[in-house]
Amino acid sequence: MSEAIEETVIVMAYPEGLDGAVVHVFGGEVLFSENGEFLGWDPGDWWESLTLDGDGPAALDDIDAVLTTHGYRRTSTWIGPVVTRRGERYTAGGIGRIEPV
Repeated sequence: MSEAIEETVIVMAYPEGLDGAVVHVFGGEVLFSENGEFLGWDPGDWWESLTLDGDGPAALDDIDAVLTTHGYRRTSTWIGPVVTRRGERYTAGGIGRIEPV
């Protein structure tokens, strides 16, 4: 029996995006300095986008619930909001589970 593989992911959440609340999941790496200080993330390839139901802005707890439903787990605090052309963005590190086939 094979065990699930856990991969580092970067999640970028838009609680009130142009087309509604959405969270984009990217593969990626966590970057640290030589002395172990957290520097940020290097987003890799896009994995998927998860939409949230509802008309109003999504709470960060709702975004966490959607991530969990789809097999992801946030592993850092949310950083943000940062104002972008797509709306306010929150970013966090996470883990994605890849189940064996």
